[in-house]
Amino acid sequence: MRPRRTLGTTPLLNRASGGFRETLPRGIAALVTSVLVFLSFPNYGISALAWFAFVPLLLAINGMGARNAFFTGLLAGFAAQTAIFFWIYEVDGFRPSHGIILGAYLGLYTAIWCGILTLFPSRKLTFPALGAAAWILMDYLAANTGFLAFSWATLGRTQHTNLPVLQIAEFAGEYGVSFLVMLVNICTAQAIHQRRWRPVLIAGVIFAAVYAWGLWRLNLENPAPLMRVAAIQPALERRLPGTGPGTREKLTILEELSLKAVNGGAELLVWPESMIYDWRTYPDVMSSITDMAERFGVPFVIGVSENEKFVYRTADTSATKPDRNNSAILVSANGGRSLPYHKNLLVPFSEYIPLEGLINWPEWLVSEIVPLEPGNGYRNFPLPNRVRLSPIICWENLFADFVRLAVPEPPGMLIHLVNDNWFGRSPASVQHNAASVFRAIENGIPLIVASNTGPSVIIGSRGRILTAVEGLFTPGIAIADIAASTSSTFYSRHGEVFIFINALVIFLTLAWQLVRIE
Repeated sequence: MRPRRTLGTTPLLNRASGGFRETLPRGIAALVTSVLVFLSFPNYGISALAWFAFVPLLLAINGMGARNAFFTGLLAGFAAQTAIFFWIYEVDGFRPSHGIILGAYLGLYTAIWCGILTLFPSRKLTFPALGAAAWILMDYLAANTGFLAFSWATLGRTQHTNLPVLQIAEFAGEYGVSFLVMLVNICTAQAIHQRRWRPVLIAGVIFAAVYAWGLWRLNLENPAPLMRVAAIQPALERRLPGTGPGTREKLTILEELSLKAVNGGAELLVWPESMIYDWRTYPDVMSSITDMAERFGVPFVIGVSENEKFVYRTADTSATKPDRNNSAILVSANGGRSLPYHKNLLVPFSEYIPLEGLINWPEWLVSEIVPLEPGNGYRNFPLPNRVRLSPIICWENLFADFVRLAVPEPPGMLIHLVNDNWFGRSPASVQHNAASVFRAIENGIPLIVASNTGPSVIIGSRGRILTAVEGLFTPGIAIADIAASTSSTFYSRHGEVFIFINALVIFLTLAWQLVRIE
């Protein structure tokens, strides 16, 4: 009879876990991981730390059962996510209770991953690949869990300035970069335990191959510039009214910056998200903008909405404003106006209440808000030179699958309208922009980020930052010559094939493990 075998009992460290004297150093190791992960993201942005940030945690859970590994991972994940998202308290209405819930929820994904690792034989050479596959599956789940979906600080985004490594995203998407970073972490931990350098050597060869290919890809001849575009950054403070007394002041700032861009040769101007509130109620405001487009002789893409984000309800306004949207509109050079694109992916608990009518959310958790109506599809804005523009708004850039389907037929470009002034001078906006670098590479398309308070950037189709407005809450323009997309990438055509391959490998491995212990 084949002896029974318990999964997850092959330790990287030849010590069993148990007791305070053993638990304390493992907890400290988990917290070291959280500190290293935090430092890998902006504002610090020490991206090199991400390649070994998880080594302390991996060594800490060695020899643990699934339950202990889960709680150790929860500690590391909670601490890391709470630190990364400390800027959430800049938003009016957010309290420590909200931060704890957010950190605990996001920390669950790290906790589950640690539990899964105990199901794989850790001494096998396949262990790093399986562990990395399990990690990106957690990332994918975090981005695809209905109203709980949140894809902000993924491991891959620590490398948003590491262009050679990022080039694999045109095949494997953002998850391919996360896979590589985690693979190096696990190989390093395995080598430290086994006191053998073979795992690190294997990881080094894989990294070198990816890096060399990325350098080659970056040095390929780029298409000739097609047009000059400008992202306008007005740096409007969060409490400047959208209509009424403050509107004229706002339009004056936007007009001055737009004129400067036109004088610099810009052939397309992009204004940020929600520059004009209640635009249907005040048609004279839109008339001023169309007159501006005619005078300047260039098209505008502008962000318009019926209300601000994070504005809490003070009265029942549903009777006067039944259709509230966060939208983008193209105003042509002759003053014509396109049909609007309405933001599809609304922010839960700030632009809509999830499961309203089914769940009576407690008031301490969810305040009443002025809800928006979601859009129900994509829209392309055509320009006279055959270039097509596809707008995305706010946090829609965080969701790779959504953006992939928005990409227009070549020649085209993506336009990201955003207003992160709610987060003050925190690193939130830089973290937010990191996702747009991946969206450009994944789809082989230039991407214009027009941000109210910055940083506004123009990103080439291979992730290069062509130009940017430096600093937050600094008025300015980002202007550059760009080449529209000329062909689609593997990722743009086929989507998350890499994720599905990894999911299949994990499933087959776990099934085989279960068969072996029967």
